[in-house]
Amino acid sequence: MRSMLSMVLLGSLVAGAPVVAVADSVVKEGKGLDRVYVGQPADDALKSLGTPKDNLHDLYLVYELEGGVILKYRVDDGRLATLSFKGEPGAPYKTARGATFGSSIDAVRKLYGKPDLEVADKLFYLRQGVSFFFDADKCYEIKVFAKE
Repeated sequence: MRSMLSMVLLGSLVAGAPVVAVADSVVKEGKGLDRVYVGQPADDALKSLGTPKDNLHDLYLVYELEGGVILKYRVDDGRLATLSFKGEPGAPYKTARGATFGSSIDAVRKLYGKPDLEVADKLFYLRQGVSFFFDADKCYEIKVFAKE
C-alpha cells in the first residue's frame, strides 16, 4: 500500500498535476469519505487534502483524487456542505451500497429504491443524502449532502 501511494504521488509530480491520494474510496451517503465529509470544518478539509487544484471564491474547492476522480466541495458557514465526485467508469470510488461511476439508472434504483425526486437524468435520494447524475445511462457524478 505504501509503495502504491508513493507511486501515485510520484506520478502526479512527474505529470505536473496535483493528485490527492485518498486511502478510503467508499463514498458514504450523507457523509462523504472518512477524510473529508459533510459538516467538517473547511480548515480541517484543507489540512487533510492540501492545496486545491482550483478555488472558486472560497465557496467551492476542487481536487483531483486517485483514478482521475474530481472532488468539488461547497463551503457554507465555514463547513463542508456538499461533496461532488465526478469520474469515469472504472474509477476506484463507489458508494457504501455499491454504486459506481458507470452504473446505470436501473442499477442505482435497485441499490437505493425509488428516488425522492427524479429530474431528467438525475436521481435524488434526499432522505439518504445522496444524488446521482447520468449521461447516456451511465453515472458520472455522485453528490453527497446532509440527510433530510
